[in-house]
Amino acid sequence: MMNNMSFNQNQDFLMQSVLDIGMQYINGFDIIKSNRKKGKKILAGFLPPMELGLISRKTVPFFLPRFTEFPFQSLMKFFRQVNKLGCLKAIINFWFKNEGFIKKINSSRTNINAQALTNGFSDLNLIAEQAKFYLDSCVQTRVCYGAYLKYRDYFDLLFGGLEGNYCLHFAKFYERIGFKKPVFYFEKPYGDEKAAYRYELVLKELEEFFKKVEEMTNESIDFNYVKEKMKLVNETRKIAALIQNRYYNRGYVPLHAGGSTLISGAYTDYLSDINFFQEKMRLLVREIENNIKAGIIRNYKKEGIPRILIAGSPGFDPELPTIIKNNGGCLLYLDIFSNSKYYELIDLTGDFLEKYAKFLLRVNFEKGTEDLVEYWIDKAKQIDADGVVFNEVWGCRFITPSFKLLKDRIRDELEIPVVGINFHNFGENLGQINTRIGAFMELIK
Repeated sequence: MMNNMSFNQNQDFLMQSVLDIGMQYINGFDIIKSNRKKGKKILAGFLPPMELGLISRKTVPFFLPRFTEFPFQSLMKFFRQVNKLGCLKAIINFWFKNEGFIKKINSSRTNINAQALTNGFSDLNLIAEQAKFYLDSCVQTRVCYGAYLKYRDYFDLLFGGLEGNYCLHFAKFYERIGFKKPVFYFEKPYGDEKAAYRYELVLKELEEFFKKVEEMTNESIDFNYVKEKMKLVNETRKIAALIQNRYYNRGYVPLHAGGSTLISGAYTDYLSDINFFQEKMRLLVREIENNIKAGIIRNYKKEGIPRILIAGSPGFDPELPTIIKNNGGCLLYLDIFSNSKYYELIDLTGDFLEKYAKFLLRVNFEKGTEDLVEYWIDKAKQIDADGVVFNEVWGCRFITPSFKLLKDRIRDELEIPVVGINFHNFGENLGQINTRIGAFMELIK
């Protein structure tokens, strides 16, 4: 039975760790300028894993969507200063409590809300559309291509393919950028390391990438340094696993959709500073523990607040969590944990290239979309989800076709409601989404 007890889905941003991560995420341009002054090369990408951007003292990874300029960007310098003084939490809290009043007296270009986030990403989407970048591609690909067109002078190399996702638009994305910028696209066939040819191919690709980085930086790779950074990557993966197992699986919601989306994006490139990110993730766990003890973070499962897992991402409309909240449920976005790919750790003993090649194959796709469906089913079981919303991203040739398979398995194995919603551009079809979510939530009551 549905419990109408309300909750504050913005409370995540009153944790200092989330604020610090958010400020670092938005502060991407200054981070790039600072690193370039130090002579470092910017290695851009838009899908995990991106830890190979950490292999040299002269390189940093950078997640393409971090190039987004939000309408409230003009306030960032002020926010950074008050955050250093420890006062930002109080300002954010006041902002959330008085958002309606602030909207009336303040320019819409500086409001911090879901619409502001929508505008930031929509601008990049529009740039890609005006450039006639495959209009049948998914919104994430268009946003990243728009970021490339607007900010291509800010990075030195685009690398990808490590995720093993064989979407046609991804391949074309790298191909088109390769006409203007250096690109390194990894070849990685489906399957694990049991077939020798897969291992040999991935190892060869890694050797070529390391050679490419050495040529770019005019510096040999120090594998002791590489292992130091990968040790921090492993520690971060352990924290991700801990948050999943200790909190979400037991009914708590330590991060709502807004906070978990931010952490997921930050997790992709480790905010270009793995030391900083790992430190903030440790702080996040401490704050979650303290907030549970204080009753700020509640157990929605015990309270009867439906927890709705979103599947089929990449990307969803920023209004979706509020639409589900208004219908009595809470949207859970757990892509940070799928990026962990079962929390597999990198073996740091012996030859790094050999061990990392095997790591990439251990976390590899074996059957394509069937692997994704298996992952979503497992996550829904682990958290005991009350329902699943499948994000049918328009233009997706890899994830969206799996909806029927997922729906059939949920019907047979979980017996919980599932609904598909269409997503093409930010802010579109909100009326239709409202209607579908309303009917979907009625099934959970």
